[in-house]
Amino acid sequence: MLGPQENFPPGDRFLKSKCAEVPQAPENLKVKTRTNDKLTLEWTRPKAIGDSKVTGYNISLKMVDSDDWKKIGRGRSFVTSYTIKNLKLDKHYVCSVSAENKVGKGPAAEVESPVVQHQKPVKAIEKARTSKQSIKDKKENEALYSDVVKKNLTSRPTTGKK
Repeated sequence: MLGPQENFPPGDRFLKSKCAEVPQAPENLKVKTRTNDKLTLEWTRPKAIGDSKVTGYNISLKMVDSDDWKKIGRGRSFVTSYTIKNLKLDKHYVCSVSAENKVGKGPAAEVESPVVQHQKPVKAIEKARTSKQSIKDKKENEALYSDVVKKNLTSRPTTGKK
């Protein structure tokens, strides 16, 4: 039997190999854009990808009060953003992205704070603006009307009679 320091018999061939590794987590994961029902995540490639190139990214989502991660998509290896659609309003979400290579899936990066989808009260804001503008216009019109009435009362047209 051969020990670790002994030579192998001539004719036996051995290849020196590296251990294959999964990629590290993507970096700088953040929410790039957000609307009422969707958001776009953006990240940078992992620094270390193992001995194999990244073959894709796995995007997962969960509610803050749940431990149940749901895989919602897979992004291509050369794309470092993903849009999540059909989100519910006033819900708290946590998003994660992991890189994958031929060895397997690496650890996930998570968005630092929960993402909350809020509906923008566009109509209420617009109505408030309109109401404020109407009140302002009404006051200006009343002041203008008042000035015209005062001028008409104080300055009487001359009729030629004295």
